[in-house]
Amino acid sequence: MKKKLWLGSLAIIIIFIAFAAYWFFPRTVALNTEGFKYRLGKENIAYGESLQVHVNGKAYRRLGDKVKFIGEIQLEGKDTLLQENSWQVDLLIDQTNGELLYVRGNDTMLHETIGTLFINRDFSEMTIAVIEEYEDGNGGSWSGEDGLMISAPAATREEALAVSNSLMADYLKNSDSFILR
Repeated sequence: MKKKLWLGSLAIIIIFIAFAAYWFFPRTVALNTEGFKYRLGKENIAYGESLQVHVNGKAYRRLGDKVKFIGEIQLEGKDTLLQENSWQVDLLIDQTNGELLYVRGNDTMLHETIGTLFINRDFSEMTIAVIEEYEDGNGGSWSGEDGLMISAPAATREEALAVSNSLMADYLKNSDSFILR
């Protein structure tokens, strides 16, 4: 009887350790795909550009429904309309598909906000609502009416809009916004 109790306890401990290792062991993220940069709004339908999107790093699960991602996001295109096309990031993704909280520079403690990143839980789709700087250089904003977007995987504006609307569904619903067009 004691032997069965001991074996049962050992089995439970082994299962717990295996679950903890699975849950907290970092997962490698490597999204390297074609993306599409576009501007929202019917008057901007002609604006769009293909680019390559690379998201590489490690994803760490946290208690609750959060994932911590440490890695790099890189865009390769003709003109990214951003001052830099590669960012080292350390971000926390919550249950609403993921919001880019900050971008950390390599050598400074200054943080530059690029925009809001929405990415699915398996890191296979992403969209960035890019914050564009005001002309005077003080701050910036993004608009659901004519804002700049980057989505992947997508080869056309229609595919990019489908990715954005899918990933941003909770965000758009919670902000009394609308479907992106």
